[in-house]
Amino acid sequence: MNFENVIDNTDGNVDLDPDIILELNPIPKILLDDMQQDEFEEDVAEAMFHLAQQLADKEGREEARRIGGPSIVLIAMRKFPSNGDVQRIGCGILAVLVSHGTILIEPQRELLFSIGAVESIVKAMRRFLMEEKMVLNGLVALHNLFNRVEKASDAVKRRTDKFIQEWGGVKLIVDAMTKYPDNSRCQEYCCGILLQLTYKMENLKTMTKTGTISAVSAASNRHPENPRVQAASKKFVQAMFA
Repeated sequence: MNFENVIDNTDGNVDLDPDIILELNPIPKILLDDMQQDEFEEDVAEAMFHLAQQLADKEGREEARRIGGPSIVLIAMRKFPSNGDVQRIGCGILAVLVSHGTILIEPQRELLFSIGAVESIVKAMRRFLMEEKMVLNGLVALHNLFNRVEKASDAVKRRTDKFIQEWGGVKLIVDAMTKYPDNSRCQEYCCGILLQLTYKMENLKTMTKTGTISAVSAASNRHPENPRVQAASKKFVQAMFA
C-alpha cells in the first residue's frame, strides 16, 4: 500500500461511547478491531489510509465526525507511536476534520483539544522530524487547530499555553522551519502558526527566546513569491515589536 500522498495537500487512551461504536462504518470498526492486536499494525495503517480517502467530500467528513473518527485516529496514533504511516495519515485526518475548508468548526476543535490531539501531533512531529511529509501534515493540523485561537474557549487556551510553555511547541515549529527552509508550504504554515500565537504577552516573551524572529525573517527572505509567507511574516514581526 502506497501512503505517500495522503492528506499532505490539504489547506493515553480515549474512551468511546458504546453507542458510537455500534454505529461505526466498516473502516473505523476494522481500526478498532485491529488495534486490539499489535500484529495488525499494518492493517491499521491501511484502514486509516482508506478513511483518509473518504474525507475528500463534505459528506465523508461529516460522517467521519459523526462516528467518532477523531477519537479513533488518536487511539491509533497512541497505540503505534513508531509507525510513520499511522502518524502521518493520522495528522492529516485531524487537519481535515477540524474545519470545512477555511471555516473552523469550533465544537470539533473543542473535542480535539480535550482528547489530546495537540499533544499527539507534537509527539509525532518530534519523532518523525526527518520526514518531510509527516512534518507538513502535522503543521497543517496545528495551523487549523490554532486558527483564531484568541477567540477560543478558556479550555482551548489553557492547552495552547501548554503547547507553548511546557511541550516545546514553539521550538518544534522553529526546528521545522530550520529543517525545511526551501519548502514554501512548510514555511507558510509555520509562519501562520506563530502568528496565531501572538495574542498573549507571555507567548511573545517565549517566542522571543526561541529564535522565531530570525526564523520568520529567513522565511520571508527565502520565499518572496509566496504571498501567505509574506503576509504572515510581516504581521508576526509587527506583533512581536508592537
